[in-house]
Amino acid sequence: MGLTPKHITRIIQRYPSNITRVRQIQNNVTYLKEVFIAHGCEEEFPQRIKHMLVQDPFLFRQPVPVVEEKVEFLKGLGFTGPDLIRVIYNCPNALRISSDHMLITIGYVKDRLQLSGEEIKDFIRFYPQILYCSIEKLQNIIDFFYSQNIPAKIIMRTPAVFVRNLSLMKQRCIELKKIDFEFKSLNVLVVPPAEYEDRFERLRTAYKEKQMS
Repeated sequence: MGLTPKHITRIIQRYPSNITRVRQIQNNVTYLKEVFIAHGCEEEFPQRIKHMLVQDPFLFRQPVPVVEEKVEFLKGLGFTGPDLIRVIYNCPNALRISSDHMLITIGYVKDRLQLSGEEIKDFIRFYPQILYCSIEKLQNIIDFFYSQNIPAKIIMRTPAVFVRNLSLMKQRCIELKKIDFEFKSLNVLVVPPAEYEDRFERLRTAYKEKQMS
């Protein structure tokens, strides 16, 4: 698999029992390699499987039929080829969490943001981590943006808001509203702190100059 000692150490530290489940891990790796090959992503497999092992070692302790069932579930949602690989690579949790949980999550986001079937599919494709979110977290985030008069079409452009800290986004929202920032995207709410500070300072300078003119 090409795992470095650092990768192996991290996996064992997070889940010590994995050291006794080498065969189970190997079986899952073998199955997932078949999935990558079947969907035209064989060349990407070595690096991506290492990422998945590090991000969610618990996944590889699941019986292969369980992982296979989740792959079929995602295919049933319309994800195939590179799109399927993108989903399981960016959210390996999707191969072990309840299918019912994912269906409820998808239905909730679709209804609250009034998305079409193709739009919710795109939403998941670009940010599959949303499949792992709780309904409570989704509700709190959507309710907050609606309370700020930010429409669904703006929210759906930045799916990353659903896996960011809500308190931090609220703080940034307050700061930006003070300088009359017009939200055409929520990207500014999810960028790293240093990038945000730089962008905010430029926006604040432009606001002051406008006030003085």
